[in-house]
Amino acid sequence: GGRPGVVTSVAVVGVGSVGGFFAAHAVAAGHDVTLCVHTPFDELVVESEGTVLRSRPRIAVEPAGVPPPDWVLLATKAHQTEGASHWLRAFDRAGTKVVVIQNGVEHVARLRPLVARAEIVPTVVYCGAEVIAPGHIVHRRNGLLIVEEGDAARGLTELYAGTAVAIRATARVPGVHLVL
Repeated sequence: GGRPGVVTSVAVVGVGSVGGFFAAHAVAAGHDVTLCVHTPFDELVVESEGTVLRSRPRIAVEPAGVPPPDWVLLATKAHQTEGASHWLRAFDRAGTKVVVIQNGVEHVARLRPLVARAEIVPTVVYCGAEVIAPGHIVHRRNGLLIVEEGDAARGLTELYAGTAVAIRATARVPGVHLVL
């Protein structure tokens, strides 16, 4: 999935300021989005430069019953990765891409014990946003993912076509995860 006009299934694990921003734009692009949360809320609201995105995507508090996603956006804080392991294990299958939208480095090393079959897609994220209430985000600047050139970068570009999310593909340099 990920071709323009094609509905792609997306699970967002970690629906705080950054995860909520990327989730709202996946919904706006017409995709089938599931928010994987500890505590449910009624509506996802993202305010950004005078515009408001409101949506009511599927909300799940456990993996059972969630359709297997094409894409998993992991947007927890890096130190909360282990706490999201039940989601990651449930969604770990060949053909799924796990996009790591976390601060820090060594994404693949941190995720590999939890994700054996899915492709792990490390990113560098720039997104200035804050949560003002559960599911209510104020986005102030940027909405950029930098990802290594290749199929995942092309897929993310297609996934977010026509939205305020920017995907920048960059060449990989041996020994360096991503070069900005």
